[in-house]
Amino acid sequence: MTESVMEQKGEKVTSEVPSALINLLKSVISVHGLELVDVEVGPQTLIVFVDKTDGTVDLDTLAHLSKEISSAMDDSVAMDDSVAIDKSFSEMTLEVSTPGLERPLKRREHYDAVIGAVIAVRLRDGFSKGRRLRGRLVDVFAEGIVLEESSATSNPSEVFVAFADIDRAHTVFEWKRDLIE
Repeated sequence: MTESVMEQKGEKVTSEVPSALINLLKSVISVHGLELVDVEVGPQTLIVFVDKTDGTVDLDTLAHLSKEISSAMDDSVAMDDSVAIDKSFSEMTLEVSTPGLERPLKRREHYDAVIGAVIAVRLRDGFSKGRRLRGRLVDVFAEGIVLEESSATSNPSEVFVAFADIDRAHTVFEWKRDLIE
């Protein structure tokens, strides 16, 4: 059985990752007080995104975490039972990183954590407001989000966007406002 980090909340799926690997990553990462944000699987690369809700993650922590994850993956491959991960994952190049200033929003709790912030949303085809939206995140519901869009030519308006209509979303770093605060 496979699951994605996003499937755990019934939201958008970007890549299939075995639940055994997700569980292994979470067990190693949580020891450091970090959360697993996302996992991307490329042809030869496994990218693990981690973050800390109450601070920043430094490079030494990322380097240490990378070694621990690699070791745990190798140990798991050596196991001969149902919780072992597939050998192909341990043979990939492992990258451990933070999501960065403009962090992707993939799970509902990611949206909940940034209510009031400006976000950019790329929509799936067929949405009546166009393909891209940008605005202040007003609220989050089980089915989707409410954005306050504003432009120089019109008054601010709120728009509801269902999670099913979102292709991608991320926070927007506002240089002037964020650097002043």
